[in-house]
Amino acid sequence: MKFTDLQKRSLQCLLLFILMLSRAMGQDKGSEEEEGPHFDSPGEAEEFRLLQQKNEFGLIPPNALVTAADQRKAMLAPPAADKLVPSLAGISSASWTWLGPGNIGGRVRSIVVHPTNSNIMWAGSVGGGIWKTTNGGTSWAPLADFMANLAVATLAIDPTNPNVLYAGTGEGFYNADGIQGAGIFKTTDGGTTWTQLSSTTGSEFYYVDRISISPNGATILATTSTGINRSTNGGTTWTQVLTNGTRLTDVTFHPSDSTKAIASGFQHLIFYSTDGGVTWTAPTTGLAAGTGFNGGRVEIAYAIANPSIVYAAYDHASTNSGQLWKSIDGGLNFSLVFTGTWLGTTSSQGWYDNGVWAGDPTNASLVIIGGLDIWRSTNGGTSFTDIGGYVGSIHPDQHTIVPISGYNGTTVKTVFIGNDGGIFKATDITTASASSGWT
Repeated sequence: MKFTDLQKRSLQCLLLFILMLSRAMGQDKGSEEEEGPHFDSPGEAEEFRLLQQKNEFGLIPPNALVTAADQRKAMLAPPAADKLVPSLAGISSASWTWLGPGNIGGRVRSIVVHPTNSNIMWAGSVGGGIWKTTNGGTSWAPLADFMANLAVATLAIDPTNPNVLYAGTGEGFYNADGIQGAGIFKTTDGGTTWTQLSSTTGSEFYYVDRISISPNGATILATTSTGINRSTNGGTTWTQVLTNGTRLTDVTFHPSDSTKAIASGFQHLIFYSTDGGVTWTAPTTGLAAGTGFNGGRVEIAYAIANPSIVYAAYDHASTNSGQLWKSIDGGLNFSLVFTGTWLGTTSSQGWYDNGVWAGDPTNASLVIIGGLDIWRSTNGGTSFTDIGGYVGSIHPDQHTIVPISGYNGTTVKTVFIGNDGGIFKATDITTASASSGWT
């Protein structure tokens, strides 16, 4: 018997419903009477998501979402007049208005602020695609909901042309609910339309955790599940410039020198480059070259006020603690300056939420680190104060720390935080505390 496409889809939905119902009936009835917090089951959620993606033959077709997006574009073209149903003539996607809700945030790992207009920002959701605000974050609207992959882990803006942005997909931090990506997408009109870079459709680009563009706009670096990839033609082609046995999660160019860059990842790895990312070298002494370090994740940042200073936030998994390391020679050597609990105590969570920022152009000693909470140091990392998260008025589990455009350390000191609860703002990062200063 031959089924129509509609019948096949109906049968799939019925089977999924039966599966969910049987699982629900088989659960321990006594669990409803248990007290205390109940955690999600990301494994089951992932299994259900994969079931949704399978076709009637139980397979997930390769590049299916990209094909679906192309079909959707074709459907938007006006059909022939004799194909229109009279009562539906004239109806198109433009006839729909998004109503919301707009006050519910999910996990945000990337925020980009327009370099000259602080009211314009873009946010990358690891499961909900790219969002944009034109009023400084008061309201947000989704962009490109049919972008073929909505697991946006990183965004980068071309410093020479703010209409050009890149979105890396795939949340590669080993969390059970992380969604596989489909490479890198690019926009040249500020986010209205996005195109998948054909050079990034291979498996090596399934997880793109960070993208950085050189100050002169000529070079793009991307950390993927296989190492660091480099492009000098706007993403048309890529060259793998660093291959290692673990996943790199962070890469960033020097704020003013396009020949210098630093990168880091799991298993306490740090690298630096002095030729625009063509070759990479591990530090001579310190975190990456020392002994006794466990396989934790490292996030790094240049101090904008003095780029010779590089801070490295390290998940020291074997002791369930966070460590801040510091270099005063651009990343060639590191020394330990602080050990604390911002990544957890009984079970380190730095593999999942970890970040560091030193972007104040007037004060290289102002350091912000993020893990479970946000912590602030005003003495170059020697000591820190917990200013929000589990102990305060913002959502816990911090992922990204970004300043507003025009941040000057004196009259403009606004910083945005991306975490598991969306985006939060401190209008003065130097005075915000666990009990006040956050929106």
